[in-house]
Amino acid sequence: MRGIVSMIGSPFEKILKTLIPIFLKLRTVQGRSGLYVKNSRELKEKIKNWRVERYEILVSYDVKNLCPSIPIDKALELVEKLSENENLGETTTMSVTSIMELLKWTFDLTYFEYGGSHFVLDNGPIGLGATGKIAIIYMKDIQLRAMETSPYPGPK
Repeated sequence: MRGIVSMIGSPFEKILKTLIPIFLKLRTVQGRSGLYVKNSRELKEKIKNWRVERYEILVSYDVKNLCPSIPIDKALELVEKLSENENLGETTTMSVTSIMELLKWTFDLTYFEYGGSHFVLDNGPIGLGATGKIAIIYMKDIQLRAMETSPYPGPK
């Protein structure tokens, strides 16, 4: 069965809350693209002086609502790669292996009960703070790679 079920208040929420500082550190490790905006008001202020040519496309992603759409396996691979390349000793006492086991376990065991029947979902937990952080890490990676390979400079 496909669908989206909130995991707020579930055992997964407590597990993933302990990992949020790790995700915040990994986001800073990725660097800044200079294109992140906090909300639509900030976006409006930032783009009011931009000139978009006929052949250009302005793209904005709402990462908060993107969570159920990211490829979880690829996002977790990225988290693992970033974790292995970063000294997480200041942030956690957990090993990269332990962090990844918790993440994979949490994302693999997404279940819910409805009408007396139990279901397992294949799109990861929704409504957990860590899910949004992982989506941001994933989207930032796409954005940075796109900017590195683009023949066109980003907006000024």
